Amino acid sequence: MRAPERSLVYVNNRPQRFFPGITVRLAIGSEKAKEVMRGALTVYDEFGHLLGLDGSLAEGERIFVIPVRKGKEE
Repeated sequence: MRAPERSLVYVNNRPQRFFPGITVRLAIGSEKAKEVMRGALTVYDEFGHLLGLDGSLAEGERIFVIPVRKGKEE
């Protein structure tokens, strides 16, 4: 029996292999997902689009988990 195929996804430029259709929530891990729900982190794709935690990821997709900026930059 063959092992199931896995998709290559990049999380903060780190290559990781997941089962096809993995959600953003599972790809970033539970602790970071909690921080996203709390409003401290956000998740974007390589084109700058904001991603929700329940969205699915495809082969070769690149996502970035970054802190939310509060207030104005000086």
